[in-house]
Amino acid sequence: MSPTSNSNNRITDYNYSNEGFLVVKVYTASGFIPIDGAKVNVSGSDEQNSDFEVIMATNNSGSTDTIILPAPSPALSLSSTSVRPYATYSIEIEKENFFTHMDFNVAIFSGITSIQSVYLIPKAMYRPEENKPNDILINTETEEPF
Repeated sequence: MSPTSNSNNRITDYNYSNEGFLVVKVYTASGFIPIDGAKVNVSGSDEQNSDFEVIMATNNSGSTDTIILPAPSPALSLSSTSVRPYATYSIEIEKENFFTHMDFNVAIFSGITSIQSVYLIPKAMYRPEENKPNDILINTETEEPF
């Protein structure tokens, strides 16, 4: 497929006929505790991949399986045009009792495996009435600080 230009002279119509790869790793506690069963939604954010979406869950090590994503040819990086030699995707991660996390414009290059590490924040760490972090966490069974 040959490129076409839009009114901004940006080349927009390249075929995403190659594949890039993505693994999402989801943790809490500054990366020390993997989160099993987090819902990971990856969707295309370019015109060429806007109809692409995949939803999966993390395993007990906090990782998704490798996700295969459409990506443009790496040869685009050798051209003098303003076209990006990568595709962009949005990632949404949800897990009960954690705040939802979203990443936008995650770059995926053809033939490359990208690792996206995400740190979810437990809702228990926030006082909903004031929408700010607790000074200390209290064990509700004993009323003692952790």
